[in-house]
Parts: sequence; C-alpha cells; structure tokens
Amino acid sequence: MSRRPLFRLLGALLLLLLIGATGGWAWESPAVPPEARAVAAQTLAAGQLVWSGALRITGPVVVPAGATLIVGPGTRVFFDLPEPAEIEPGAAWILVEGRIRVEGTVDRPVWFISVRERGNELENMIDVREAPSAEFRYAVFTRGPWGLHLHNTPALVEGCVFRGNYGGVRFKGGPVTLRRNRFEGNRIGARLWKASPVFRDNVFTANLTGIFFREAVNRPVIKGNLFDDREYDIKLGELQTTDVDATGNRWAAAEAATIPERIFDGEDSEGVGRVLVEPRPLLEAKEKARP
Repeated sequence: MSRRPLFRLLGALLLLLLIGATGGWAWESPAVPPEARAVAAQTLAAGQLVWSGALRITGPVVVPAGATLIVGPGTRVFFDLPEPAEIEPGAAWILVEGRIRVEGTVDRPVWFISVRERGNELENMIDVREAPSAEFRYAVFTRGPWGLHLHNTPALVEGCVFRGNYGGVRFKGGPVTLRRNRFEGNRIGARLWKASPVFRDNVFTANLTGIFFREAVNRPVIKGNLFDDREYDIKLGELQTTDVDATGNRWAAAEAATIPERIFDGEDSEGVGRVLVEPRPLLEAKEKARP
C-alpha cells in the first residue's frame, strides 16, 4: 500500500475515534439540576481546591496566584450569571491567575454550560492570564461566549468539545497545544495572535471560521486536522504577513475542488501571507508552470 492511501485510512480511523470519544456524548440540558451546589462570586484561597458533582456559578470566581483549581471527572459547571447591563471586554466568569486542571475522561467528561445563551465576543467562560500552567482534558464548553481565553500561559487542551459558542479558544503567547478536540457550530473555532501553536488531530466543522490567525503567528504546527466549515476553514488577518503551513490535513472542500474558496490569505488581500495546503516544492512547480 502506498503512503497516500495509508495516510487517508489512518486519518479516517482517527476521525471515527474522535467522534466516538467526543461527538457521541449525550448533550446536557442547560437547566440547573436541583442538587447543584451554589458558588457565589469569590476569590479562592491559596492552596488546592477540587470541584466535583454539579455546581451553579452565580458570580465571577477568581483563582489567584498560589491557588490551584482542579475540576474532577464528571463535574457539571452551570454558569447562571445575570446578563450585565454593560459588558467590559475580557470579562471572565472564571479568572485564573494560578493553576487550573480540568480532568475529564472519555466516559466522564467535564461540562461547562451557560444557562443563558451568551453569544458575544466580550466574555470568557474561563480566562487564564499569565498563569504557570493550564490543562483541559475531555471537557465540553457550550452555549457561551468564548470557551477559553489563554494569555501568555503554557497550556494543553486535549479531547475537548467547543460547541455552539461565539468562539472556542482564543489565545496569545503560549506555548499552547491543542490536540484531538472538536470545534463545532461556533462563530470562530480558534483565534490567536503572537503565538506558535500546535494543532494536531482536531475536527473543525460547521463553524463560520475554523482557525483565524490574527497577527504575528510564526511556525505553527497544523497537522492531521479535519476542516469542514461554513465560510472559511483558515483565515489570515490583515497583519498576518508570514505564510502558514497547513499541509498534512484533511479538507472536506477537497472533494469539490473548492479549498481556495474556504481560505482567506494573500490570494484575497495584498500583503497577507499565504496558507500552504500542498508541500512547497509542489506549489513552486505549479507556479513555474503557470503561463
């Protein structure tokens, strides 16, 4: 068997495993269960705190430097915050300046659910700022504004689902690794700037835009992902002047030969970098062959 069919077979198997591990989860109701423990606005004390069971968050929670929040397998976090009259950009429902570990499993994921749909770009379910580390494994973020905002924090996001939010993950700096996640039905799957991220084996489907490279993204690793979005699979911002290597991925648009229509880059706006979907030697050969 040649390498290309083998690659496609392995990619298909990986996709089935990913869908079985995440897309197959039963979706939780936004209704807060009676047994949910109320958590009012507060700043956690230094040390380690473990959340488990069902929680109803009624005000912003701060995890300060020196504190660690651990969210155990199967925990359901219901954000039941009132709609503010005026929302300040960057408003955080959980602000993390210490450490956070979300420890869901394949059969017992952690849920972060907004009781009221909050499809705006100004708030963040979880905002991690200048923290020592952040880990999110097998968690679901749904019905919210942005699921995760990571700011200059080493972070791992693995096996998570971001579904029906304004946005999935946005971040600056890092290092940030995202692998085996599913971004579905968001306005934006991931948005980033001034970063060198790793995207491996993720699924981007039915988002308006899969990944938006805003500015100063250098040497990203984008491998083994599946893209099937509504408008753009990958979009480069007007200040993203360097190329983005997106070879080694799977594109639903490939079957209809419409990959260029699902990518916004230097072909659409002068001065913007290009998204490479084929190895550079092949692209250079094609350019030389053009009349």
